Amino acid sequence: MSLEKQMISAVIVDDEPLARARLRALLAAHGVVRIVGEAGRLAEARRLVAEATPDAVFLDIQLFGRSGFDLLEELPEGTRVVFVTAFDAYAIRAFEVNALDYLLKPVSPERLALTVRRLCGEASACGAAGPLKPDDRIFLRDSKRRWFEPISSVCAVRADGDYSTLTLRNDTHVMVRRSMKDWLRVLPPDGFLRVHRGLIVNVACVQSAERGSDGRLRLVLCGVAERFAVSRRREPALLSQLKSGC
Repeated sequence: MSLEKQMISAVIVDDEPLARARLRALLAAHGVVRIVGEAGRLAEARRLVAEATPDAVFLDIQLFGRSGFDLLEELPEGTRVVFVTAFDAYAIRAFEVNALDYLLKPVSPERLALTVRRLCGEASACGAAGPLKPDDRIFLRDSKRRWFEPISSVCAVRADGDYSTLTLRNDTHVMVRRSMKDWLRVLPPDGFLRVHRGLIVNVACVQSAERGSDGRLRLVLCGVAERFAVSRRREPALLSQLKSGC
């Protein structure tokens, strides 16, 4: 395989020229990321991404009053996103769920090295960091909007092949490209429990438990219409952790 084919093509989107220059220089030291373009405005970034179809985008969030999130839905299928942000720390861990990685400005060479390894497939996007905390937020998006959701608002996670569906407290359902294995790795272990092979529930969202005519235990979650069945093997663990109220 040629060196050119091994290179990862990337675009830098940031409205600060000095930040772009610093990131470009740091990436050059690794020799495996080929910068195919830079953009400082959203419209410019859209044109660049459409023309270059990069493997990865290093994306700032605030772009001259616009949001870098507006670019996400226009990225080619399979494009990996690395957020580069000066956002407050409360939001940083959110990106670990739905992006390949995040970088906090000013970008450190050591942290960028981990990002490059992830781009090369040498490290899991979720594996290097510890579990999310109960007060963390995750970044979600659907066909209409993009938003931060407190992890405490996630009532259930249901497996769906390589994807999973989140059920939120307002009975909203959001499908994300994240496996059950990944969720088990990043969800707070003290608050979320696997109650079925393909189902994780937030114990704090359990309002009550009902036993059906078939003897199976079914959970009533706060604000959620659906009832969630518990496997018999996992009943003891659930009942020992179950707390009343929402």
